[in-house]
Amino acid sequence: MLAPHWNDIAMTTDTLLTLEAIVGAFATAGPVLPRIALEQAVDRWSEIGPALIATLEAASDETDQSDRTNAILFFGIYLMAQVRETRAFRPLCTVAADGERIFRLIGDGVTEDLALILMRIYDGDPAPLRMLIEAVDADEYARSAALDALAWLTATGRLDREGTARYLRDLYMTLQPQDESYVWVGWQRAIAHLGFDELVSLVEKVFDRGWTDRGELSPRDFHDTLRALRKVAEPTEVFDTHIREGRRLDNTVRHLSGWAAFRREENRPRRVVMPATAPASDKPIRQPNRDVGRNDPCPSGSGENFKKCCLGKAP
Repeated sequence: MLAPHWNDIAMTTDTLLTLEAIVGAFATAGPVLPRIALEQAVDRWSEIGPALIATLEAASDETDQSDRTNAILFFGIYLMAQVRETRAFRPLCTVAADGERIFRLIGDGVTEDLALILMRIYDGDPAPLRMLIEAVDADEYARSAALDALAWLTATGRLDREGTARYLRDLYMTLQPQDESYVWVGWQRAIAHLGFDELVSLVEKVFDRGWTDRGELSPRDFHDTLRALRKVAEPTEVFDTHIREGRRLDNTVRHLSGWAAFRREENRPRRVVMPATAPASDKPIRQPNRDVGRNDPCPSGSGENFKKCCLGKAP
């Protein structure tokens, strides 16, 4: 007799779930949002939180990079952002600095939510954030998100403004690559959002050197933000909408319910139970997009680069 699927338990009972059941629901969620498990994890964070933090720490020191752990941490990271779990800040920055692993954990959340997540769990020490910004091997979008978080934390007074200005000035000479990369968009955007007029000449040099895709940020966009900053009462008003709407992470269930990856429970297809050992195929399983470069046009035809489109959505 087959053991019940953890997600079946989470979706069909109002009883108090065990820690094992909650984590199991996260690990096996698939296209179904484990609502009850998520809600109980928040309500019982003092019990559930330490286990999820330990999982994140194990991932950060590379002792566990399994698919199961990745699935658990997808939900765990959003829960940590919801409850503003500062103990997660350092290990999450470490994970995000590890190549493209952060994409394997939260997918599209890198470009949409990572800056917000970092802002919400910030523990008062900017060193891990700076480490991520400067990590040459980290994904360029993760590094740019870290710069967005740095700018917001400075604009809201949690980081020293003069210290941030000096840091951004120094990055002009030290930030790698000294070539086109989305990390320079984050750098230029931080300077505009904070109104550092003394750094404008450096921004213009970056534009002149072609280190920024002008389709992502143009000189006009940059100067429009500077002008807008002089007219607003609240400095954070000039930040992009997805940064200003930090409260959308106040409720993980509500936020993730809007993701196309999670179908409504009532539309959930009947689960097909596979045999314990699948029959071998004559042909190896092949990832259809394995030969597509990160900067190549996405095969979906969206018009965006692969890294900004389907790469972040890959399972």
